[in-house]
Amino acid sequence: MFAKTRHAGRISPVLAVLSVVVLVVAGSCWGSPTEQTVTLVQGTDGYAGCVSTWLNEADELNHGDDTSLYVRFNQNNNLDRVTLIYFNLADKLPNGACVKSASLRLYQHSEHNMSSLDWLKVGAYRLMRNWAEGAGNLTGATWSYSYPDHSVPWMVPGARGVNTAGAGDRHHTHHVTAPYVGIADSVATITKGARWVEWDITPSVQWWLGMPAENFGVALDWWHEGAEGEWHYDNSSGANMYSEKYADADYRPQLVIKYVIPSPEPAINLRLSEMILNYRTPDPGISFSEANGELLCSGTTSDNIWPANSCVTNYTINSSFETQIKVKLEQGIVGVNNGQFSLRIFRESNDQNIGLQAVGAGQKYYEISGVCQASGNGEYHDGVDYWASYWDGVYPYATTLSPACYFFAQTPENEAQTYLTWKLRYDKTNGMVYAYVNDVLVTYYSKVNLSNFRLAIDHSNDRTGIPTTVWTQFLDTAPPKPEPLTWASPPTATGVNSISMTATTATDDTPPVQYYFTETSGNFGGSSSGWVTNTQYADSSLLANTQYGYKVKARDNCTPPNVGEDSAVAQVYTHINRPSKCSTGQITATSVALEAIGSLPNIDQGLSGTQFKSGSLWTGEWKVGTISDKAIDLTPNTQYAFQVRARNGDGVATDWSSMIALARTLAAEPTAEAYNPVGSHAIQANWGANGNPAGTFYYCMEIETGKSSGWIKDTNWTLTGLQSGNTYKFQVKARNADGKETAFIDLGKVQTPITIGKAKQEPVGASVSLKKKIVTAVFNDIFFIMDDTEFGNPQGIAGIGVIRATGGIPPVITLGMKVNVTGQLGFNDSPFDEELVIKNANIQTAGLPGTPNPYGASNKWLGGAAFGSQPGVYNDVTSIPASLATGINTIGMLVTGWGAVNDGGLGGIDYIWIDDGSKLNDGAGQGIRVSLEPIGGRINPIPPYCSVIGIMRCMTVNNDGLQKNVRVLWPRNLRDIVDRN
Repeated sequence: MFAKTRHAGRISPVLAVLSVVVLVVAGSCWGSPTEQTVTLVQGTDGYAGCVSTWLNEADELNHGDDTSLYVRFNQNNNLDRVTLIYFNLADKLPNGACVKSASLRLYQHSEHNMSSLDWLKVGAYRLMRNWAEGAGNLTGATWSYSYPDHSVPWMVPGARGVNTAGAGDRHHTHHVTAPYVGIADSVATITKGARWVEWDITPSVQWWLGMPAENFGVALDWWHEGAEGEWHYDNSSGANMYSEKYADADYRPQLVIKYVIPSPEPAINLRLSEMILNYRTPDPGISFSEANGELLCSGTTSDNIWPANSCVTNYTINSSFETQIKVKLEQGIVGVNNGQFSLRIFRESNDQNIGLQAVGAGQKYYEISGVCQASGNGEYHDGVDYWASYWDGVYPYATTLSPACYFFAQTPENEAQTYLTWKLRYDKTNGMVYAYVNDVLVTYYSKVNLSNFRLAIDHSNDRTGIPTTVWTQFLDTAPPKPEPLTWASPPTATGVNSISMTATTATDDTPPVQYYFTETSGNFGGSSSGWVTNTQYADSSLLANTQYGYKVKARDNCTPPNVGEDSAVAQVYTHINRPSKCSTGQITATSVALEAIGSLPNIDQGLSGTQFKSGSLWTGEWKVGTISDKAIDLTPNTQYAFQVRARNGDGVATDWSSMIALARTLAAEPTAEAYNPVGSHAIQANWGANGNPAGTFYYCMEIETGKSSGWIKDTNWTLTGLQSGNTYKFQVKARNADGKETAFIDLGKVQTPITIGKAKQEPVGASVSLKKKIVTAVFNDIFFIMDDTEFGNPQGIAGIGVIRATGGIPPVITLGMKVNVTGQLGFNDSPFDEELVIKNANIQTAGLPGTPNPYGASNKWLGGAAFGSQPGVYNDVTSIPASLATGINTIGMLVTGWGAVNDGGLGGIDYIWIDDGSKLNDGAGQGIRVSLEPIGGRINPIPPYCSVIGIMRCMTVNNDGLQKNVRVLWPRNLRDIVDRN
């Protein structure tokens, strides 16, 4: 498949049916190494390893002390000049460094005989022999001699010797026979103008790093290998550049080396199932086959050409990778010349390739060979011709040991009897290819740029009749996938003492896969599984509500096994014990203290806690880290049945406790409410239930009288038989259904209002205050009130007139209105000068209106005897002596009188009298005088017999020169006079 000549076999028709699968290696922790840079400049950072001189064809003097270096081409006058420069690399790169690239940079400060059109190509040639820098005259290298005093000549003057089979002055092609052609690492074009000139000397620096004894520097000379017209513009031109002796270090020569230290790349595991066997078969005597899980290359060679028999992957790759195989060269390679076996990168689109190859020719060795652009072992390859590291660095001059290859003789194993591990690594990012045998670096190349390639295993031999047997084992270096391993079902508590888990089923090329479950917490009882084939694992004998951690990894059946990374640690708590019940503590009207009973370890960890409830009546919140709670906002005097449950550190809850705790809340203390109604002889005490449910018992007591309600279910109690104007004080308590009582709550003091009758007993001029009296009549300058009915009973039998104070905006007084009246007792004006009234009164409304009921009696019993400060009236002022009335004093009251009507000769104007036969006489007529003033001053027609509702007032009349107080009835309106005829 891959030949030493350019006559490789044509692409097989098999290519037409290859599956186009591009494998981009990813998902690994590996990454290509980072490029590092070292810049060597004389006198900078302590570096002192650069020496240089220039050779002048025009003299035989040394110029090692010059601050400038010269390169010149002069075809006609033999005035050529050549620069020699050397950098000591000892200890300048770390162990294991592999050179990616190297650039030699010199600053051109002027030019020789060049116009803007001139140009000259200058090559950088690796020197093959030592030389002396010197310090002028004959102290060092000259045009014809490499050492002082003209002691050692160059093979060819100007250090241009390449024309012998031995090592010449400068590097040249490795051919056994002439002609020998020098090889420049690179060629730079010199033009007019000051600038940095740069040569790529990567091949030389790579060689020097591996063979430091062969570091003699480079010669900068016009490009001798170029065809006429390809390397110069005219016959005389050159460049002048600063040497390391120039004063300004910024313009001294620089060697810039970029390197990497190899590190693992993402692994590709070659598999027989993914190989296309016998992809190319130029030698029909050799074939690839599967034998006992291995790849067998076997047969007897039948042709004498190099193209290889091969098998390739059925996928392509386009990224960095490394791969390994184990190879036993049983016959046909070891002990027999010419056979070759290789593992390589292969881009089928143009047959570009590079790989690790075992060669059974000559000294028998491992090398890197290929057809692609690459730099290594002192050579740069342009990708046109086949090349091999053995040719680059060994053949035909080198000793057995060389950085360019690894000889069979160097391995401790016998290649014909033992499997050796081959590894091919491609760092695509940095363009580096490395080959290893049993982890020993065979060699490496840089500047490799291949994409969309396959991996190939091939065999070739240019001799016929060679029995061949080569065994290949595909290494399984990858742990089972996924990697790191994941959880199909993460650890989950299955009880108070057990946890179960399931790992993701892993896959691997070398089954069976085993799993290792590791317990990470170290908590008591936790245990690891050891290696098991089951993806499921259950850990038991654990502690309740204790956090355990687990991770899992997998390994395959390789020897030794490939062990994957552990999964992420998953932590889980075992279940917590179910509480057996709860206990109750302090109980109030609205709260009950609760505590869980049972073994509840680690209650202070994670989300661990307890929750209490009482059926649908109350459910508490989860209380983290505690076994207690307080049920609040409960209904007083109510029985609750409490249960409790617990949860573990992950918040997994138990069932509710099977046992309940009964508790009845206390009755709530009643709340004080206003006394209402409050009568002159009875008081209704009121209190709020304060959340107590219906059916709660209360006990109300009045302190002054010592009377009580007894235990009642009402929230009010009326105490009767009280005295008006007295102060009373009530208190109340409650009890729940269990008989537990609250403390007494004070409802406050309350005073029974005085009756009008009691007010009339005050002396004239006394201040009086009457509460909730009902308006019985409203006249122009006076209105009348009487005691109202409370609790269904009259609170007093008395009435009185009220004269409002002047000023302000008094309320509008209407019939039936309830009012509070505050004023002074006094007598009305004439003719009512013995009528006791309340004067200068302030009025306040006091409740909803009512309907006043008149007091009815025979005319004789209306009016009455003196009562308190209210004088009595006369029944008959004409008798001698005048007779006074007796009985209840009704002056100021709404009353009903009746009788036969007489007009007293007034014709129904101003007054009429009603006579029921009571023998009343006020001196102007018999009966009770009725004033017509409230109804307009007259009545027509005059009814013969009527009843009159009105205010019983009194007025004074003159009788024999004496003022006598007599009755006068004031109807409120015409409707109050009812014809009874």
